[in-house]
Amino acid sequence: MPLTTMLNSCMQETFDWPRLYKRNPKSSHTYYMLLEGQQVPSFHLQDALLCHMGHLSVPSSECENMIWETHYSQVDGHFGVKKIVEVVHNYFYWLNL
Repeated sequence: MPLTTMLNSCMQETFDWPRLYKRNPKSSHTYYMLLEGQQVPSFHLQDALLCHMGHLSVPSSECENMIWETHYSQVDGHFGVKKIVEVVHNYFYWLNL
């Protein structure tokens, strides 16, 4: 399933994520380096969103929402913990996922 389909099915809004990357101590340095055109191993920007090895990086403040919305999404919802983590891991990245 394409990433855009997954985001749409989860009803996840990402328009505010660049601001959240900048405010998060764990992602701000990487985000600013990429904005300045510097290369950061395993990371890149796509449409102002931070990506890690092809997976969309979820701001830490949005991780709980992402899990909840994945669980209740129309596409992949209402599965157990293992299935939810598997689905999220296929498309998204955050520390300690």
